[in-house]
Amino acid sequence: MSVPPEDGIFAGIDEAEYHADLGSLSSSGGRQILSSPAKFKYRQDNPEHSTAFDIGSAVHTMVLGEGDEIVRVLAADWRSKEAKAQRDAAYAEGKIPLLATDHEAALSMVAAVWNHPTAAALFAQGDAEQTLLWHDHETGVRLRARIDWLRPGAHRLIAVDLKTSGVSVNPQEWGSTAAKWKLYFQAAWYLTALEALGLDENPAFVFVNAEKEPPHLVSVTQLTEDAIALGRRQMRRAIDVYAKCVENDEWPGYSPEIHVVDLPRWAYYQEGTA
Repeated sequence: MSVPPEDGIFAGIDEAEYHADLGSLSSSGGRQILSSPAKFKYRQDNPEHSTAFDIGSAVHTMVLGEGDEIVRVLAADWRSKEAKAQRDAAYAEGKIPLLATDHEAALSMVAAVWNHPTAAALFAQGDAEQTLLWHDHETGVRLRARIDWLRPGAHRLIAVDLKTSGVSVNPQEWGSTAAKWKLYFQAAWYLTALEALGLDENPAFVFVNAEKEPPHLVSVTQLTEDAIALGRRQMRRAIDVYAKCVENDEWPGYSPEIHVVDLPRWAYYQEGTA
């Protein structure tokens, strides 16, 4: 199913079709455009596939029950001609190629998610890969979001995002990860989508985080109202910048003046001059 022209919530939209939609702005695109409209435009016009996301994509397929088919490749690495051929054939067919060791790691991560009582309860009921399409009321920009899992709660809808991480998902440290990758922006974007479409006046958004390294620890995290408010402010700014870029067909990079910058404080402390 391709991306429909009307607003609403839709199941069954092909992931490749979703990401190929150039007529709307996504959460990841919004975060990119805040950093650099020029980079956003380049990546939009020159999409790339990163193998770094393959294990995460496989875990999504296994946990959510929806996603691209996984192809297990019996090779130690991708250096052999045969392994490369199998990998490239899988990509060409829209599948996820995984080396045997990576496949085992993905299975272990999935088991860890299902063995986590809170994560398992969240995924016990609901719908996977829900696409939300709506228009920003201030600019008319079309927006989109793809929620991993949408679970009906006792009093509110719960949007669940499944993250696989190469760093610790210790809840005491996770705030720094959320800040670094602007996950508060993503949470605000998805909550706004649910509200804009009238699906819930006060939805919740939680992250289920699984570590890629053994023993594949899992945590479930939810951001504070202050963090979501920050995300909403940045979301507003990103949409406005995108609307202006589209209107003028101009996608600026860094400003042209000379920038006077200082070293970070740690550089001075390291030298003992602070």
